[in-house]
Amino acid sequence: MEPFQKRWITYTISGNWDSLRPPLILIHGLCEDHTVWDDIVPALEPHGLVCCLDLPGFGESELPYEVGMEWYVWAIITIVQDHGIHRVALAGHSLGGYVALQAMTNMWNLLHGVALIHSHPFQDTPERAESRRRSLEILEQGHKELFVRQLFPNLFAPRFAQEHPDIVEKCIQMGLRQPTEGIITAIKAMQNRQDHTETLNWFSIPVMAILGDEDKLVPLEETRRALEQARSRQVHILEGVGHMSMFEAREALIERLLQFWERLDICWPPPKKDDPGPSYSQIVG
Repeated sequence: MEPFQKRWITYTISGNWDSLRPPLILIHGLCEDHTVWDDIVPALEPHGLVCCLDLPGFGESELPYEVGMEWYVWAIITIVQDHGIHRVALAGHSLGGYVALQAMTNMWNLLHGVALIHSHPFQDTPERAESRRRSLEILEQGHKELFVRQLFPNLFAPRFAQEHPDIVEKCIQMGLRQPTEGIITAIKAMQNRQDHTETLNWFSIPVMAILGDEDKLVPLEETRRALEQARSRQVHILEGVGHMSMFEAREALIERLLQFWERLDICWPPPKKDDPGPSYSQIVG
């Protein structure tokens, strides 16, 4: 389907408008766009509304006005306003998980649940901070292709990457489509993001983490322990999976997302296409 292009954000929305479940917004990761969910969305559509956005600076969306996770949350609020949606669930991959965690602070009264897909609530370790600094240096010197071609092979479990070089290359090509400035802005936003461990502790609606036991970027045991402190949480560990379960373990990811969606309270106002929805000041005020 053709994406909507509303103001400065591009997204798709499809599925079952008659469902009583809150719409599920899928948020992609770094060097990705909404097409990373192409093989996931068809299995979700019969169960409710599914929205996939290009985060600001990626795909066809414009750059955010400033560096910060809040500007990615504002993109979600734009979609909420466009469709008069009063309750949503968020599922974020990697960077998208950081955005979903920030949304728990900025638009908590609109959220029915959050799923973290290969993501975590912590700030960068010193080693990860140094890695981001080097990444920025490579990008700012004009070497986007070098950065992207180094990035994606390491996101998959080694065996999967060896057996499916076509999928790795597909992701590399997706990464090469992304604007350099958008990638730089996102890395800087990740550098400055806050720790959301305490956010998880007071957030009372369902939170699910879907993690891979061969993921080199997510601290598995620390994330598991942090999620176990949340009031309503589930943690799923996918065996033999790295950072990209939408390709490495598609059916398992779909199953976990449907389980998460089924848990959510169905007593919410259904979306009205002619309702402008709450304003940003109402959400964060």
